[in-house]
Amino acid sequence: MDARAPVRRFLLDRTTAPWHSVEHQREAGHLVTDRGTARWLTPARPRSTRGTVGAVHTPLPGDRVEASRSVADPAVLRERYTAVNSADEPLAVTGLGVRTPVADRYRDARASLEGAVHAHLFTGGTWAWALAQPMSGEGRCLGLIVREGAVRANSVEPRNQASHSRVRGHLALHVTDHARNPDAFGGQPVRVWRPGNPPR
Repeated sequence: MDARAPVRRFLLDRTTAPWHSVEHQREAGHLVTDRGTARWLTPARPRSTRGTVGAVHTPLPGDRVEASRSVADPAVLRERYTAVNSADEPLAVTGLGVRTPVADRYRDARASLEGAVHAHLFTGGTWAWALAQPMSGEGRCLGLIVREGAVRANSVEPRNQASHSRVRGHLALHVTDHARNPDAFGGQPVRVWRPGNPPR
């Protein structure tokens, strides 16, 4: 939320969109590997330390995704996703994406202009970003910037009977989308994780 424009929402959640289901929520994601394919929705176990809130997801046996959030100052929230191969053999990853539910939705004109945003994305690898800009063109924006790791592709999750084409903010940001489209955005790599290796 922006205190200067309290009607506007930058991210979708269950309070503003009842049809916004768990598979589209922040921190949910998917993994496609040579061991199988899985989604993570709710954490296997939450965890928190002083100043940091996090969760551990176990989408497949021998694989885990650790997510954490910390506030650096009132205007900066840092999120980190670390994927770990805890098995004894290497893991080939051909698909890895994290959900980012932006409130890019269209209702009537007034509600959209006052309370919704447009999603703008650049999936340029190590220089990638997302921007939620007010539909009215006025007011502050919410920006996401990759500082470590890479985002190489994006997709819009399928719509449902409640949202139809009025919702364009069920976004997935992909570290790699090789499994679905190996040539997208100039080529999608296969990531190989060594045992115990925690690439980000």
